[in-house]
Amino acid sequence: QSITELAAFVEKMRFPYTDVAETDWYYDSIAYITDRDLIDASDLEIGLFAPNSQLTREALVIAMYRLQGQPNVKYTGKFSDVSTKDSFVYAVEWAAANGIVNGFEDGSFMPRETITREQAAAIFYRFAQYIGYDTTKASRVETFADDNEISDWAKEAVAWAAGESLVEGIGDNRFDPKSSITRAQAATLLERINKTIVLTLTEEHTITYHLNYPGLSDYPEPLPEIVRDGEHGVGLTYTGRRAYPLPDEITEGPLEFLGYEDHLSEAEQKTIINPRTMPITKDMDLYCIWVDPD
Repeated sequence: QSITELAAFVEKMRFPYTDVAETDWYYDSIAYITDRDLIDASDLEIGLFAPNSQLTREALVIAMYRLQGQPNVKYTGKFSDVSTKDSFVYAVEWAAANGIVNGFEDGSFMPRETITREQAAAIFYRFAQYIGYDTTKASRVETFADDNEISDWAKEAVAWAAGESLVEGIGDNRFDPKSSITRAQAATLLERINKTIVLTLTEEHTITYHLNYPGLSDYPEPLPEIVRDGEHGVGLTYTGRRAYPLPDEITEGPLEFLGYEDHLSEAEQKTIINPRTMPITKDMDLYCIWVDPD
């Protein structure tokens, strides 16, 4: 397998979607949230993001949960249609416990229902309040032409989101509050809220992994993982939000992966760094350590 083929393989894993072209208006936003693993692929096996499909309630809550670093949360069984068998259970529990989402009068959450524009604005508004962002400093003065169609419980949130330029009208100064948002629109909104809200309060760092495998020293480029300040990393050889599969030359090679060091060393006793157990507080370069098992 050539270096060019390896480079193409890694690039495909970073952006695996065949239904999103670089010329699409939403390409950059989808690339941005893909790097941060905020929204899962529609069907990763066949490489689809499904940008024009409608976003579900559980998908947006998962994205907000991941933006916050997936904090630990206990299962309370708050909603009748959310159980421990659901992959999104802790995201929903976290969002409900912190007042970011509410259920319906019948005690359900309806995770697979599509999310409307006014619901998304309300979730962003409550999320911003939860992380300590000042939601009083931005307020839309002018009104949308269809303000009377915005639910009373969402009016303040929509005004704030519009004032922060997180949401915009869709033409003729209409907000269209009851329409559902697409996955492409959600990608744009999540990029905006991360840049406008989250990153003004918390910094991001990049862990750059160097494979450093003997005979593959000219591997085309290091592999980055973006981590919020104080979070742990995931690494290259583990499953997680930014795990990368390794080339066959490495996975089938004679050497075994030992860990990482923060600089290249010839010493037999290397200082092993585990990004999964240490809080990341700065940009880091980590080099893979390979040993002969014999």
